[in-house]
Amino acid sequence: MKVIGNEKGAMLLMKEFLQEIGQDKHALMSMFDSIDDLVFLLKVDGNSFRYVYINKKGKRILDYPGEIIGRKIEDIVSRRMAHSLLEKYQQAFNTQKAVYFEETITGKNGVPMIGETSINPIITERDKCEYLLSIVRDVTDRRTHEFQLKTTQRRLVRNQKRIESLFKHNHEAVFELDLQGNFISINDAGERLIGYNEDEIIGRSSFSFVKEEDRNRVETNFANVLNGQTRDYEIRTYHKSGRQLLLHIRNIPIIVDESLEGIFGIASDITVKREMEKELERIKNELQLVWDNTSDGIFLLSQKGRILTANPSFLNMFRYSAEELRNIASPFIFPPHDMTNQQVFLERLRSEKEILEIEVQRFTKTGKVLDILASYRPINEGDILAVGMYKDITERKKMERQLEESEKRYRKIVDLSPEAIMILKRRKILYVNQTGEELLQQSHKDYIVNHFITDFIHKEDQGKAEQFLSDIEEQMVEDSESDTITIRFIRHDGKAIHTELTAALVENGGDKVIQTIIRDISERIEHEKHLSYLAYHDPLTGLLNRRAFNDQFKDSIMEANRNNQILAVFYLDMDNFKEINDKLGHDVGDQLLKEFANRLERTVRGKDLLCRVGGDEFLILLKNITDKKDVIDIASRLHEIVQKPYEISGKKIQVTSSFGISLYPDDGTTPRRLIHHADVALYRAKKERNNYSFY
Repeated sequence: MKVIGNEKGAMLLMKEFLQEIGQDKHALMSMFDSIDDLVFLLKVDGNSFRYVYINKKGKRILDYPGEIIGRKIEDIVSRRMAHSLLEKYQQAFNTQKAVYFEETITGKNGVPMIGETSINPIITERDKCEYLLSIVRDVTDRRTHEFQLKTTQRRLVRNQKRIESLFKHNHEAVFELDLQGNFISINDAGERLIGYNEDEIIGRSSFSFVKEEDRNRVETNFANVLNGQTRDYEIRTYHKSGRQLLLHIRNIPIIVDESLEGIFGIASDITVKREMEKELERIKNELQLVWDNTSDGIFLLSQKGRILTANPSFLNMFRYSAEELRNIASPFIFPPHDMTNQQVFLERLRSEKEILEIEVQRFTKTGKVLDILASYRPINEGDILAVGMYKDITERKKMERQLEESEKRYRKIVDLSPEAIMILKRRKILYVNQTGEELLQQSHKDYIVNHFITDFIHKEDQGKAEQFLSDIEEQMVEDSESDTITIRFIRHDGKAIHTELTAALVENGGDKVIQTIIRDISERIEHEKHLSYLAYHDPLTGLLNRRAFNDQFKDSIMEANRNNQILAVFYLDMDNFKEINDKLGHDVGDQLLKEFANRLERTVRGKDLLCRVGGDEFLILLKNITDKKDVIDIASRLHEIVQKPYEISGKKIQVTSSFGISLYPDDGTTPRRLIHHADVALYRAKKERNNYSFY
């Protein structure tokens, strides 16, 4: 007989074993009882197996209430467990090989035991398996320890992943320092915060990122962390771009087994937050300044209509102290006839509706009635219903009444003014006086008022007038200096009249309007035009005078120089004018000069210049000449035309004329030199009379 095991050559033949113990069954049983494992010997019984032996440990663990020996597996254990065990025993029986498995055995008092079981078939000399030896080793403690170890490992891995996730995905900058304050690690948020990448940070001292002025304070806090304390503090540092940052730092000691191994850090950018705090503080201070120093009365109104608190201006306005105000109800300031309205406006505020800039009357402590411009804005925060603002307009209302009376008197004066007056708003005529009607020759104000002023302005001047009025409006300062413009108005009969329009921004009934004064300057314009004409023209012939001729001569020289052209200057006079003037009189002489000038004007081209120098002397400037031959042709034609007889006052008069001619640029490059050379040529021509000569 032999026992089949799982280790090759490891099991002794049962027969030899029995021989060694002298086939002493008692000794065999004692041996099984002495081991710490559960030992079961089962006999093959058809398709089942019957217990023939159980050692003491097995009996103690199973604690079966009845006798086990001689009973089958399915009689001892539950159906589910019996099914599983029978499969294992059947496998060992069929294969004649040991079967190993773990099972959970419910032992004494229902306490489970994890058993590491081996089922070993016992083979007889006839190579038959009639018995199976089952040995169950209690591995409960080992498996429990292994399970706890795995659970702990999983928990450690999970915690590590949590820490890594907290580190990696945290929106705040998270970093780890060694005990010298050098960076060991930093998350992405930390890199973004200061602009450096991980390679530029790891290994560097955290103190190197701290502004010099904060270094001592940071080192002090770091020393406290090394002593196991968590510290919160603020530092100033610089982003890689050079921008200064204000950071809140929390340092947490990393303590493992009561030993400090490093330091965790969390950094938050509080730059914007601190700036906002400063801004809020500034706004708070400014609001307090407004509350304390504004000339308007400001107060908080309760849900019941009481005044909870008020600023100094309100107290001064109504002559109450802060203490008096707290001890009385607010309706005291409402006149008796306005008490109903007080309840109405409280309901309006409770429904979140604003009450803005209404004119009301209120009582002071002394009983004086004040005209008030009141505004209420609902708040509805706890007992606070609204904030109110009172502007004392008593003096203003008094002045308005006086102004109204003054305006009535002023309107009468304006209506009777000898100058045309219009009041405009956005180009529309709001008012025109009687003189304005007469200026435009309209029979009634209705044909002017509510029309745009540009409807009465000459089309060519409308753009200029629009710009002028826009400039006045943009001043936005009433009573600013007035401006003046010259424009043409169109009368009802269609005639254009020259006017001088003076405008200024003024207030009219609370509105900004433009007040205009319009003067008819048509006669002055005509006179100025005549004076301007005389300044540049000969009064007898209407030709250009020497001044105008010289001005245009300069421009002609520049033009000829640009275009590479010739200019010709004619200096001419009448050969016998003095004799005619002395003989026939100055009137005939003047008429002869006019006729002579007319012939010259009809002969020269429109682009040429013609000038009376004085007496019977004239200058002609021929422009755009390309060939001297053209000058000769014009000179010949002029000479022929001017010597034809003149008929003046019924008398035929024969005159001759001499010309002196100079050419630009050959004879000179300045008006003065060219005229002088033409005069020299004239002198030469007059020696022969009735002739023309080039310089």
